[in-house]
Amino acid sequence: MLLIRDTERGEMSAYLKTGLSLRAIAEKTGRSASTISREVKRGSVTQLDTNRREVVKYFPDTGARVYQENRLHCGAPSVIMKSWDFLRFKQRITAVPIVLICYCETWQIKVLK
Repeated sequence: MLLIRDTERGEMSAYLKTGLSLRAIAEKTGRSASTISREVKRGSVTQLDTNRREVVKYFPDTGARVYQENRLHCGAPSVIMKSWDFLRFKQRITAVPIVLICYCETWQIKVLK
């Protein structure tokens, strides 16, 4: 997976302003048409023009910002905090294994036997 550089986003913006199709932009930039489509969707903003009509425009900096925000929230949730909670819970109880098994089943923690 190659990241879209800021210069490529600028090129895409210029090509969109000239009226090129997404496929034509993809051919010129050497990217997949679906990559161009997703980037345009990410960076598009709805604005009002002088006649109060909605106009959708692509902004390269918006595309980069939304991409970075999405990268922060991607991936599987960490199990570190679940493990930490489990260890704290285990310290509170003394010798009740059935309680531990119920806790593990509730939090979907696999117990090795």
